[in-house]
Amino acid sequence: MGLCCFASHAEALRLDYEFPIRADYCASQPPECADLKPRYTLDVEWREPATPLHVYTLVGLQLLDVATTAYAIRKYDCIVELNPLLPRRPTVGDLLLLKALPVLFIDDWYATDEELAPATFITAVVVLNNFDVIDTARRRCSSR
Repeated sequence: MGLCCFASHAEALRLDYEFPIRADYCASQPPECADLKPRYTLDVEWREPATPLHVYTLVGLQLLDVATTAYAIRKYDCIVELNPLLPRRPTVGDLLLLKALPVLFIDDWYATDEELAPATFITAVVVLNNFDVIDTARRRCSSR
């Protein structure tokens, strides 16, 4: 019986609701919205990550540095490693460990191309120097 009484009054109830403020209200009423400030703002800056080509180039150059250094030290008796963090005749493991250590201190895994550019450039110069040292050693040093 309660249900039938409700049914008779249900048509009289207005169950829809129109939100009185439009989404563009503040744009059309700037004086009223002047004092409204958001409680929280997100200060997020989008940075375009480094391209895969750049990352692969840097990794490839790092590996080429290890390979050319290891080759030169093994092949020629007059070549020694000048990096003070390594022994004079490091193993491939020593060289790889040195290359892997900076990974422990990376706090931003989303480096940009601009941030990787100096490391890529320096590594390319080091590899070119390695080839120059190997070429010079080929002419001046004895092989092992």
